[in-house]
Amino acid sequence: EKLGDDARAEASASRALRLDPSNLDALFVMTDLCFEKRRYVEARAHYSRVADRLEGLGAEIAVPALVRYVDALAQSGSTEGALTAVDTLLRLAPHDAEALGRVAQVTFSHGSPKRAAELEADYLRRFGATLTDDERALASYRLGESLRKLGNLPEAVQKLEESAELNPSLAAPLEALATAYTELDRPADVIRAKTRHLDRADGDERVQLVLDIGDVAGAKLGDRTLATK
Repeated sequence: EKLGDDARAEASASRALRLDPSNLDALFVMTDLCFEKRRYVEARAHYSRVADRLEGLGAEIAVPALVRYVDALAQSGSTEGALTAVDTLLRLAPHDAEALGRVAQVTFSHGSPKRAAELEADYLRRFGATLTDDERALASYRLGESLRKLGNLPEAVQKLEESAELNPSLAAPLEALATAYTELDRPADVIRAKTRHLDRADGDERVQLVLDIGDVAGAKLGDRTLATK
């Protein structure tokens, strides 16, 4: 039934846009439908036609639309456009937790580590108390990995360890921890991070981790038996 409703809504919006390409209601219908169906290139095209008009519509309408516009840009490969759009989103919604979280995430994926670290730190400082453990784990991971890329290894390790504790099922913080400890030349901690990862890995990934642990133990500690512990 929903598929039929969506098809009728899309057909109606398409007719309205043929009559008036600037019809804002029809553009919003098309942008939302395309986004929900993961037709991100089409969603990006429709969002781009309303983006310049969003600031005059008020934050209640503009912010959710801009969040989706940023997502559509990022998902469709338009990273430069996404980074431009996040600046508008920050300007319109500087105190919106969801908006800042999306801005920080997109900047982490596509922007500079320095800017990503600033945004993630601000996000955690201002909204950390209201986030779920999973949300804090992801934000702490992104902050820690950004700091690692900047060469701030002690603070990076602190945030990555925090992330791994908040959500032990996440592989990314453990992978980043192993890299950070390698850069710090702390082989025992590299093995510890990889062993924690090993506990939740399977298949080829698990085999590779066993090999990695054996390599580090043999090359750095002279003890290949650690690979089986």
